[in-house]
Amino acid sequence: MRADSPYSGSPYDLRPRAVMEMLDATFRIYRENFIAYITIAASVIIPVTIVTIIQNAAFNTFDSRTFSRTQGADGIAQACFLAIIGIVLSVIQVTVINGVFTKMASERHFGRILGASEAWSEAAPRLGSLAGTYILFYIVVALAFVATSFIGALCFPLFALFGVIAYIAITSGTLLAPVVVLEKIGGGAAFTRAHMIAKTRFWQLIGLGLLAFLLTFVISLAFSALLLPILVSTPSGILSTEGQIMNGVITAIINILTAPIFPIAATLLYYDARVRGEGLDLSLQALGPDARPGDVPPSDGSQALLDSKDYVNILVIVGATVLAALVFGSALYTLINTLVPGLESLPR
Repeated sequence: MRADSPYSGSPYDLRPRAVMEMLDATFRIYRENFIAYITIAASVIIPVTIVTIIQNAAFNTFDSRTFSRTQGADGIAQACFLAIIGIVLSVIQVTVINGVFTKMASERHFGRILGASEAWSEAAPRLGSLAGTYILFYIVVALAFVATSFIGALCFPLFALFGVIAYIAITSGTLLAPVVVLEKIGGGAAFTRAHMIAKTRFWQLIGLGLLAFLLTFVISLAFSALLLPILVSTPSGILSTEGQIMNGVITAIINILTAPIFPIAATLLYYDARVRGEGLDLSLQALGPDARPGDVPPSDGSQALLDSKDYVNILVIVGATVLAALVFGSALYTLINTLVPGLESLPR
């Protein structure tokens, strides 16, 4: 460890943290290595933004009345090609941002501040596995939701399975990057491992995620205000070419600035959960200064995928979602009725 490390009094900065402490640490880690985080985010977000702008320009031409005569199959093929490229670049973006930033945030626990090139080289061996795991995860979750939709249509109470799927998707998806990158576990095993870690700190995960989202939203809102005097609309309401480009540029700036926040926070939550539940701090200290999370196996692999505590969490989440939907629907109905009195008496 470097002599100037703020954690020079201890071999590791591994300790349980409250949610606000994790949020504070997230922004401290981000600030002290701001240039490296921004450089990496820009290197993947800018290409995606360029392709998105090209996609939007291509798709907007489909609204022309002369589409069938002038574009035909070639235009559709071009749009499909751009869509595929966009999906591929999006997967690359998610993989790089979560994988590299997880590695950077993790090494900060050991007193190392990685530069952009160091972070790339150290995270690179796990990015392929992380990309494959993300793709598999999205496919499995999508198929599970589709299957549940059909099952629920046949037996309405079984729509409650959405709560179970959403719960597992949240817990396993949040910590996929730390598990794949730091523990070198991939594929379906990474889903289970990430879920088993995250569910022990589920409400902390929700709280940290909401706080990170709110702060990200505030940052985005501040920069989005720049769109108002800049964007130009055509009489049809579609953004002009200049407006689309400016919209893409400002969106890219917002994404670059906010991209590191959640991966850093998720890495801190990962360490917090393992320190509390597996004694990771003591195990690493026993192994020596070069030890890393992947060197410490899980303390107990016999836990059930879902236990009574998980079902309580699921019921709370489902109940809160239903209540929020009822409150929002009631408020929306009241607002509409206030703006348009007598709407409920209109013939249906």
